[in-house]
Amino acid sequence: MATTTAIIAGTLTTSDNRRIVIISSLVALLVQAFNSAMTHITTSYTDKEIDSPLPDDSIKVPLAEAGLQFGMHVIASLLVLMPIVFMTDLREALIVSVASALILLLLLGFTLGMLVKHQPVRNGVQTMTLGAMVIAAGFIAGLIIQA
Repeated sequence: MATTTAIIAGTLTTSDNRRIVIISSLVALLVQAFNSAMTHITTSYTDKEIDSPLPDDSIKVPLAEAGLQFGMHVIASLLVLMPIVFMTDLREALIVSVASALILLLLLGFTLGMLVKHQPVRNGVQTMTLGAMVIAAGFIAGLIIQA
């Protein structure tokens, strides 16, 4: 989601063509979601295989988890893309998109901290801060490309 927001920010820095921003963001979010899911499968399967040989059907759980991860990534990324799609002023849409991403990242980090019972506020702020850095990288990339 942070990367999708960074791509939106970078693309809007170089172009005010809504169609280009939406298409590049959709391509990026689908590729990122797929990559994230595949990385999850590989990591999960490898971690389990290191511990002990796995039965042939052992891919089912990592595959289901990867599908869930893919779906959640798409939904979260679409949430930050919606202002670009529906708001008329692209600059205001970008502000709403970035704010939405940061709030979602804060909530995601907080929730993760609650689930693992370890410093939910710190986890939320840390997740939001890292996401803000990714989004800033998108802005900066757009400015460099535009120059």
